[in-house]
Amino acid sequence: MRLSKIIWLFVICVACQPEKEFTYYDNGAVESEFIRENEKVQGKVVYYYPTGGVKAYEHYKNGIKVGKAISYYKSGEVKSVRNYKQGKAHGLFSYYRKDGILEGVDKYNEDLVVSSAAFDSTGTFYKSTYEPVFIAEADTIFHGDSYTFRVGFNNEPLGETRILVGRYDRETGILSDTISTLITNERISTFSFTPKQKGKIIIAGQVEDYFKVAKDSSKIGYTNFFEFETNLYVQPEMTEGKE
Repeated sequence: MRLSKIIWLFVICVACQPEKEFTYYDNGAVESEFIRENEKVQGKVVYYYPTGGVKAYEHYKNGIKVGKAISYYKSGEVKSVRNYKQGKAHGLFSYYRKDGILEGVDKYNEDLVVSSAAFDSTGTFYKSTYEPVFIAEADTIFHGDSYTFRVGFNNEPLGETRILVGRYDRETGILSDTISTLITNERISTFSFTPKQKGKIIIAGQVEDYFKVAKDSSKIGYTNFFEFETNLYVQPEMTEGKE
């Protein structure tokens, strides 16, 4: 009697185990493999080329695509890395050339592309959907007054914004009297300072978009940077020069 109970429990446990399923190409080669549990796809799904090499990986939870998905060229090089949240494209999507060089990056927010950047054949950034902006309240102030301006991007960048601002000397090429070095997740930041000198001042700096993209198990950091400059005229105090 006890033996029959053990056998019965074993049969129940085996029946409850998730089942691995396969789909096939017309030539009989495996096209995909996955586990179905409670009639829903669970865990990693592997897709294959007709020749047998891995074509892509995806992950599912209760039948919904989540986490990181990676696709490959037939050579085995990574073709794209994508991220999903509750079945929707969310986060950074990175795309690679056959030689492994980064070709482009898209940033998604629940299936909506909010920013993009493209890279040339050497992996050097050359264009994006966002540009730096410099917004000042005025281009002329009186000595002793505070000068306020805003620096950042006109659209959402791919990662965090890094801003370096200071007074630029065109003859020496030196950025001095650094106003601020800022790392932020805000698209545009506000700065304020009181110039010590009078006359024409060149306000210059650099706005960087720093982000990391995944490639297999590693992450690589990239920086897209933009330079800017503007002229500020600091007049003597209104009382100066009066007897």
